[in-house]
Amino acid sequence: MLFVDAGVVLDIDGTISAGIDPVTGMERLLRPSDGGAYRMAALAADNVVGALGNLSVPDLGLVNRNFTITADALLAPFAIVNTGKIVHRYFEVAVTVTTTIC
Repeated sequence: MLFVDAGVVLDIDGTISAGIDPVTGMERLLRPSDGGAYRMAALAADNVVGALGNLSVPDLGLVNRNFTITADALLAPFAIVNTGKIVHRYFEVAVTVTTTIC
């Protein structure tokens, strides 16, 4: 199964906001090199656009859908591929994260 959507990024390097740090009171910025913390923040519901209408495609399937996204932000597409055994997450900023399903 393939799921595709987009998330809000702050720059072309894929930097995202992970909210306010409770200790420093400053905005916590994450970059793709921050691994799992980046993945969790990038895929958080408040960061995902959702304008693609939960676009998903079954294995060997094809979907044709027209949509329009209007945003006052820089967006980066991502894809999640679930093979049933392994979940691959692909971010446009050249980060790939793999999770094994037990």
